[in-house]
Amino acid sequence: MLTDEKLMNDVRDGHLKEMSELWNRYHIRIYNYFRRTGLDKNTSEDLTQTAFERAIKYKNSYKDSYPFKAWIYRIASNVKVDHYKKSARNSFSDLEHVEAISSDTADNQILSKEKYNHLYKAMATLTDEQKQVIYLSKYEEMKYVQIAEIIGCTESALKVKVHRAMKSLKNAFLNQNYEG
Repeated sequence: MLTDEKLMNDVRDGHLKEMSELWNRYHIRIYNYFRRTGLDKNTSEDLTQTAFERAIKYKNSYKDSYPFKAWIYRIASNVKVDHYKKSARNSFSDLEHVEAISSDTADNQILSKEKYNHLYKAMATLTDEQKQVIYLSKYEEMKYVQIAEIIGCTESALKVKVHRAMKSLKNAFLNQNYEG
């Protein structure tokens, strides 16, 4: 099985059919990234497609030494920023987004539905950047150095951002007087 980096190098060299394998490996993850950072289903589907279109468009910017996973998430992050600039609205502000996310994720198997909804209500209080660093570090289990590159800060600054985001999430969760 070819590595993601080898496939992307092939795409960069003009073998665009190799992008279909990268799509198969990453489209659900990128879609989930958009969903868990506050976008609805249809918008997440559209932005996932846009992220891969940009990956093809900017294939020549891919560097051999850079992990593909971090590169595609950087593109997805930029697509999301562009979406918000274009639509000029705040992410994750409607509780219906919370309800939609809670109704179609596998995490419900781990958390009770009530606790899960409570967690997402707490997530709704976070900034976009806080949601992004929590998602990439906790759900995608990306290394801090990769996340720092994606959001454009140092690794040390990212550690502080993750710590503060988790603290804010904990406070928001506990301040809802949840008993579960």
